[in-house]
Amino acid sequence: MTPSIVRPAAKSSLRIVLAWLWRAAAFSSRLAEIRGPAFYHEIGMAEGEARAAADGAARVLAFGRDFLGRLRAT
Repeated sequence: MTPSIVRPAAKSSLRIVLAWLWRAAAFSSRLAEIRGPAFYHEIGMAEGEARAAADGAARVLAFGRDFLGRLRAT
């Protein structure tokens, strides 16, 4: 999720917690940085870290789907 998505959402009539949006954007950015190196075993990733990343990604995806549904409804 990028700031280009966050900024218009802040101006919309939807009630969105901006702190969560920024946290999701930061989380998404972090995953983008480590995805390739972790896949190619260039960096170590403990199972707990991998599960936490997958859980976080699932939460961001669920939020994105809900957010898109709300945008389409307006």
